Amino acid sequence: ELNKLSTEIETDASTVWKTLTDYSKLPTFVKGMTLSSVVKEDGYKKLVQQTGILRILFFKKEFTVLLRVHEKFPKSITMTQVEGDFDHFSAKYDINHTGKNQVRLTWEGTLKPSFYMPPIIGKRLISKSIKKQFCDVISEIIIRNNNKQKISEK
Repeated sequence: ELNKLSTEIETDASTVWKTLTDYSKLPTFVKGMTLSSVVKEDGYKKLVQQTGILRILFFKKEFTVLLRVHEKFPKSITMTQVEGDFDHFSAKYDINHTGKNQVRLTWEGTLKPSFYMPPIIGKRLISKSIKKQFCDVISEIIIRNNNKQKISEK
């Protein structure tokens, strides 16, 4: 099932890009992600290993995914599972400059876990987890933007 999230942020595209591509730091601001590291790098093509935990009520499942990441600076980042705990995992961030210091960030993706989840809870769990992680990324972008503004005001 395709999920799509989008929001406008008062910041520049550079701050968004630097946040999204700060792979090793993702677990410090994305709740539920326990590890994220670049295992191979070739310019704008990377292999990124991530582990995390999906939670809803009493349900908890750890997952691991190895993603093929293709960065198209400064417009988009696509991610496709090479191996891991999903039957299907593909996602894309689009970064669109919409005005002076204004960016629209869109995340679109399909995730189908290979592990069992109760059907009704499973869709809700995935959707809720994606929304939380998207909000965590947005919050970090805002924090980094505010810190950058404070530094430039000094």
